[in-house]
Amino acid sequence: MYEIKTYTKEAIGNLKNASLKRSLNVMLTASNSGRSALWKFAKAVAEIITKESFKDDFESQTDFAKFVDLSKATITNYVKAVEFINRDYVKDFFKNDIDALSVGKAYMLSTLDEDNTKDFFNFAVTEEVNILEMSDRQLRDMLKEMYSEKKVEDKEVKSEQKDSADENTEENTEENTEENTEENTEENTEENTEDVIKSPIITAELQDKNMLIITFKGKTFCKERLLAIDDEIIECIKADFGA
Repeated sequence: MYEIKTYTKEAIGNLKNASLKRSLNVMLTASNSGRSALWKFAKAVAEIITKESFKDDFESQTDFAKFVDLSKATITNYVKAVEFINRDYVKDFFKNDIDALSVGKAYMLSTLDEDNTKDFFNFAVTEEVNILEMSDRQLRDMLKEMYSEKKVEDKEVKSEQKDSADENTEENTEENTEENTEENTEENTEENTEDVIKSPIITAELQDKNMLIITFKGKTFCKERLLAIDDEIIECIKADFGA
């Protein structure tokens, strides 16, 4: 599966970049050593891509991939797997067993972001799941199941947040409506009162906060302050003065 068919030591020797040639020779040797040397193979690929040492001899990464008979996707998987095992929190979790982690498992775990990876590590410890003893397929299925459940949970949280936001919006709308109604009522009451007080027939002024001094046809009449003076009240005042 990992056998390199399209290049030989002679082909490697004809390349310009010394770093590229060293990495390719490591790949060639590792490919002849079986799966046990796959990490050496992957690290050599990652070094070539990371350092871009292929650019002196190949026009593009695609041309380099053709030379070593690997797809660009496979090369990307190797690079991500190597990057994953070099993360500090991954080294802390696996400690001396890091080399026992397969390239396939490392790539699958690399697809998680840091928070989800740490959550998965905590899950493995709590549930006594030995990642190293799992097959690549078992790990893939477990991550797929957990990821699907997490997506559902995220959707539920977002839905709850949206419902809460809608409720707050409705409450605010109701409060604003009530406040606006009260303000409009008070404004209309004040305007109506001012209209009556400014009438040419009846004048009124506040003596204090509880008493109005009302003047009608030259006569003065004291009355407790009214919140609103409407037509009916005016007629009562007229009757009091014998109008």
